[in-house]
Amino acid sequence: MFISAARYFFFNQEQESTTITLNINMILIIFSHPYPHRSHANKTILDSIAKTEHVFITDLYQKYPDFHINVIEEQSLLRQAKLIIFQFPIYWYNVPALLKQWQEMVLSRQFLLGDGDHGCALQGKSAMAVVTAGHKHQSYQQGGEDNYNVEEFLRPLEQLSVHCGMHYHSPLILHQAHKASETELTQFSRLYSQRIEQLYQKNNNNDE
Repeated sequence: MFISAARYFFFNQEQESTTITLNINMILIIFSHPYPHRSHANKTILDSIAKTEHVFITDLYQKYPDFHINVIEEQSLLRQAKLIIFQFPIYWYNVPALLKQWQEMVLSRQFLLGDGDHGCALQGKSAMAVVTAGHKHQSYQQGGEDNYNVEEFLRPLEQLSVHCGMHYHSPLILHQAHKASETELTQFSRLYSQRIEQLYQKNNNNDE
């Protein structure tokens, strides 16, 4: 399956798949939301960002409702990506459960360090988090309801990216996502698109 523009990918549970052929050096968005039908914000943002050139969206909860992750398939997607985006809601100051399991299963030592057929799989790629949070910005600070800013809760993801040899870029965060107006969602989506296009172009220029 060759994809020349942004697409959603939904895994067919009735078929075993081990390799997906896409645009090499694509922007891979790994979307992880256990209740996407409840999140108007994430749906609006995702629908908008899907129009961005080079983007490929993979929805983990749609693909793996039983948490049975196709590791080879996920690793194939990562190998073909230039820029990897993790989009998810903050759940109790952490990533959603399926994304955590994805990390533990897909990012194996052999995959990261390389073997006879492949080099270090993620070395030199770029990573970024795009996060929706339930509380207002002022709550995520010392003395606030959540005591730490969102970036602090994302430190494990940052360190994981660095450990995998990737360049980690500062996250995009939408606070009080459930209260965001259509104008705010449009502005955030535009910023999101601009940001990943800039990172994508920067990475391409560095390769020249």
